[in-house]
Amino acid sequence: MVIRKYKINRSKKIIKEAQIVAREVEENPAAQAAARAIGSATTAINNVTSSLGLAFYGCAAIAY
Repeated sequence: MVIRKYKINRSKKIIKEAQIVAREVEENPAAQAAARAIGSATTAINNVTSSLGLAFYGCAAIAY
């Protein structure tokens, strides 16, 4: 249980940082999509459905 709590606490910090970065780089769509992909990948630890966001934003980052 301690390990799971550690992962959740650490992932929440990374998710928040990724959201901040995504807002800061609005002028660069590729960087914004990459930041959102990182946030989605981290969220997938808590919610498997979020792994779809990783695929979407990862593809968007490549497309830009």
